[in-house]
Amino acid sequence: MSYKGFALKEKQATTAKTSKEENKKSKKESSNKTEILNVRIPKDLILELDNLVEQRVFNSRSEAIREFAREYVQSQLHEKNAKGSEQGGEE
Repeated sequence: MSYKGFALKEKQATTAKTSKEENKKSKKESSNKTEILNVRIPKDLILELDNLVEQRVFNSRSEAIREFAREYVQSQLHEKNAKGSEQGGEE
């Protein structure tokens, strides 16, 4: 194999490896991206959120709402999985 042939194969291998690494990085970054979501929340609930921020439980309203949403979704998934395993055990 000539030097040019070797260099070309080496470059192709490096390019393929870099492309795979960029793909993995891109997928990881996209799963961590946040999106803006406009919601309407009753004033009394906003006051409670503000109290939590003032007490430094959360750094912001957004952080509090993200945490509440995350906990709710996780509890729903846990509940769904528990129901699924109960039903699976009865058969």
